Amino acid sequence: MNKFQFLFLLFFLAACSDTGGETLDASLDGGVDPDGTLPLDASDDATTQLDSQTPDAEVPELNVIFFDVGQGDSTLLQSSRNRAALIDTGRTVENAGKVGDVLWPSSFYYTVLVTSHFDADHMGSASRIVCGYDGAPGVAGVDDNGDGYTDSRVLQGEYGFPGSDDFVFSTVWDRGDYDLPDTTLMEEYLAAFYGVRYTPETGEFLNLGMDDLKIEVVTVNGEILGGDFFEPEDENGRSLSVLVSFGDFHLLIAGDLPTEGENILAQTLFDRGVALNVLRAGHHGSDTSTGELILDYLQPEVVVISVGDSQSCGPGFNAYGHPSQDVLDRLAAGSVEMVFQTQQGGARPATGVCTPATGETYPRNYYNLDVVFASDDIFLSTQGSGYTIEAAGVTYSF
Repeated sequence: MNKFQFLFLLFFLAACSDTGGETLDASLDGGVDPDGTLPLDASDDATTQLDSQTPDAEVPELNVIFFDVGQGDSTLLQSSRNRAALIDTGRTVENAGKVGDVLWPSSFYYTVLVTSHFDADHMGSASRIVCGYDGAPGVAGVDDNGDGYTDSRVLQGEYGFPGSDDFVFSTVWDRGDYDLPDTTLMEEYLAAFYGVRYTPETGEFLNLGMDDLKIEVVTVNGEILGGDFFEPEDENGRSLSVLVSFGDFHLLIAGDLPTEGENILAQTLFDRGVALNVLRAGHHGSDTSTGELILDYLQPEVVVISVGDSQSCGPGFNAYGHPSQDVLDRLAAGSVEMVFQTQQGGARPATGVCTPATGETYPRNYYNLDVVFASDDIFLSTQGSGYTIEAAGVTYSF
């Protein structure tokens, strides 16, 4: 049992009367406040009850899991006030099981899903996470709502049905319905989160119950915090990005936001005096993101890259050439001290063989950077000043 699993056990013992997996019907009956902070029927009494679940002597803490979901993204933010935000879900059934192994047994008072954008490697596992241990909406093998369909993930009716093991999020924040992908995964997503989706504007905050913890939307659909705008050319450009600030600690998670949007955002955050402790590299370390300006202006000391190894060639290779050598060059030239990767990734292989394609740097050159290939989840903890990162069985203090 690692320390994060131990924390879940403590949360369960302290808050066994609450449930992170409330039914969809219950969520809809209570409603969700448009800012996504509390159900509409919640009052100050609910906040008081939540506060009472945390011992007075406990120091507020933010815990972060960067899940190893291969060539995808999924990050969990957990406050010590028994609330959580899952940012993206990964793509596969296996990814859903990994994330679900943390969420399904939890007893979070409030859990929000933030979907950065609708590429499959960021949202493909979302409906499967809702389905719970049995892998089906409602109770597996049962036509729960009597509509003539059993276990259909593209129909809304059975998700969250009373008596099932479904894990239903309190609310879901995403980029909205403009120009949606025409895919089965998108149909499943719309069915699973019918009635609980919300599209925030830049400058809105998620509330995870700690006064000093601010989770601010800083880009969505090409809109940049402060009123600037760029025209998204694809799904990546529509990324919903969040700045996580807790005391003196700052973490930026920007989906697959391209450098055009990054550059405007970097200027805005720099003008606000933001300096990053941790940057979650955009687009798995692709050279379309993590540009020079965001590194120069925001000066991150740690970069986390969520990336997968080539399924056919293994570590050292990646089907897309992630992380790009150009990005590693930029990191080495800047303020970055350490790089943590969920997997190694690397050079794009030549067609049909496990040798580097023409022009690829192999192995990747990290220069003087300290790099850790976790081959597993990466854990971060902070109480608002210093922070620790645990990866590959070693804990690093910053």
